[in-house]
Amino acid sequence: MVIGAMDFVRLLLLSGGFGLLVCAHVALLFGLTLKRALIVLLLPPLAPYFGLISGRRAWSITWIAALVVYGVGVIASRQT
Repeated sequence: MVIGAMDFVRLLLLSGGFGLLVCAHVALLFGLTLKRALIVLLLPPLAPYFGLISGRRAWSITWIAALVVYGVGVIASRQT
């Protein structure tokens, strides 16, 4: 079975976006206080907000960008 170029791009968007999202999320967790880190574990969308409050602006922007890339990958993978 030969994989096409678009299939490779879809796979790259999905795996790369998700991997970067997980890495950014963990990096944000280590920069937060214990109370905020527990909240972020239970409510992941709050991670960039608490990251911005804590002064971890770059990781917060990376988290949001990775979520957008992953979302684009999900939408692209549903296209035939």
